[in-house]
Amino acid sequence: VYLNEKTVSPLAASFGVPYIGMTAAILIHLRADGLVGVTGSPIGGILTLLLIVWTTDTAAYFVGKNFGTHKLAPSISPGKTIEGLVGGVLAAAIVGAFAAKFLLAINPIVFFGVGGVLAIVSQGGDLFESALKRSIGKKDSGNLIPGHGGVLDRIDGLLAATPFYMLFLSCYM
Repeated sequence: VYLNEKTVSPLAASFGVPYIGMTAAILIHLRADGLVGVTGSPIGGILTLLLIVWTTDTAAYFVGKNFGTHKLAPSISPGKTIEGLVGGVLAAAIVGAFAAKFLLAINPIVFFGVGGVLAIVSQGGDLFESALKRSIGKKDSGNLIPGHGGVLDRIDGLLAATPFYMLFLSCYM
């Protein structure tokens, strides 16, 4: 496989199938089976995860843009700041607590922590995908969504956070 004059090994290229497939399988499982022991609707589990990931990205962007001065990983993603990460983690923790209370009907204090951890994992997924793109000399993963860097750039945090979310739910429920 050749992308932008740099060679990608077949082993590295094949990593994407299970990485994306695992997330899809977990989301299907969450939707089909719901959450055992949770009084909310089955879609509440997925919505909670999505809200946490979306909040992380949105809050990190706005906090970083307005208050960010310390670069988080300048060689991987020059626009990300430590202040943005902290803002994203705090906002996701708050949203996680509210989602747990209103969508899942479970202890919001626990999900305050879960939201914060998932925010860190989500940002890690974003940085991981950025590092992969940089390793092959690409800025965006595609051009299907103009101005957004491609589909993988939109779901990179979700891809990383979903397995951790399912692991937590499996242990907690």
